[in-house]
Amino acid sequence: MERRPHPGYFRKVAGYSIGLFGVSLACLVAGFVLRRVGLSLAGDVLYFAFAGSAIVLLVMWFAGGETTTCPECGRRLRPDPEGARDENLTFICPDCDIEWDTGRLRDT
Repeated sequence: MERRPHPGYFRKVAGYSIGLFGVSLACLVAGFVLRRVGLSLAGDVLYFAFAGSAIVLLVMWFAGGETTTCPECGRRLRPDPEGARDENLTFICPDCDIEWDTGRLRDT
């Protein structure tokens, strides 16, 4: 089985997380400001948007688990249960016969 570094795993995870966190924070601040200037309905809508984006972020982090897609074929992958999770995550694609490593490849 070939072993390759996974291109962009951490960039993708961080991008989604930072993006949703930014949207959540912007909705919270904008909702607060709109309520202060007398637009309470618009503020309430933004508070609901804040709650929705926060829930999506939490679901992504905890319920979605650690998943990715194979860069070669696009198949959804789960982490290798026998991999050393304390070092890095590895994902095995049975279709491509490739082990995708999310950390640095080490000399073995």
